[in-house]
Amino acid sequence: MKFIIEQQAKFSVDMDLMKEAHEQRMKEIDAAQAVHQGLLEQFTEAGVNALQVVAEPGKAKKQTDDRLNILINVVEGHISKHNSR
Repeated sequence: MKFIIEQQAKFSVDMDLMKEAHEQRMKEIDAAQAVHQGLLEQFTEAGVNALQVVAEPGKAKKQTDDRLNILINVVEGHISKHNSR
């Protein structure tokens, strides 16, 4: 009977130690998840910023192309009027 009581006491102590270790690991996991989430948000923001930087020259090129096409049309119109005289 004494052996069973001692084993139960040891088991109880071991379970308490396992619970404490588990709680500590869960805190560490929560901290790691918070860091991971922060890094993910920074990475996402950096990606969005990079896309905006890449898109800007495309917008500027289109505006330049549009203006150049207008100028070409004006010059062609002027030349065609000049040649028809």
